[in-house]
Amino acid sequence: KGCDFTSVATAAAFITDSSSIYRYTILVSPGIFIEPQIVLKPYMAIRGAIQTQTIIMAMNPALPLIVGSPYGAVENITLVGENPMFPPSVYPPSLIYFPGSVTGNHFRINNVIFGSANTLVDLDSSIGPCIFILFDCLINMQAIFQRFIRARDFPGPPVAVVVDGITYLPQTSGTPAGFISFFDFQSSVMGPSP
Repeated sequence: KGCDFTSVATAAAFITDSSSIYRYTILVSPGIFIEPQIVLKPYMAIRGAIQTQTIIMAMNPALPLIVGSPYGAVENITLVGENPMFPPSVYPPSLIYFPGSVTGNHFRINNVIFGSANTLVDLDSSIGPCIFILFDCLINMQAIFQRFIRARDFPGPPVAVVVDGITYLPQTSGTPAGFISFFDFQSSVMGPSP
């Protein structure tokens, strides 16, 4: 509603009435923003000015940088877990975490550059079905990470990952559909990844 903030997390926390009628986009100007965990609400998007000039850096190495939400989005931003204030080789558990939603609505990432973290994107179905959409993203060539995407469906709701128009789902055969080595699928149906 036309407010100015110096923190993305503060702007996200300020919004209390997001809904299918009241949708919000937090516009982030070029710069480096050192942020605590940013928790998106449903129907909330974070949009940077230019992918390489709008940088959100983790302030807390113990928490995911951004927690996604149903019908939420992150666009045109660089997300980094490497913070000079952290001890060497210490990174947040993930840059993006999305636990699904009760209604099964998607969370979307567009045009994002990923920096270092233990896992770049962590998905599960702890709240409900998890539908995650990723388009036109890059990983910094110097990024340090163990997994690009970790997707875990707990007994019950499924996890679906769409990367540039290709859908990946766990299969009962023990191998995720279209398995890519960056993915670490863990399914209640197929067990842990090899």
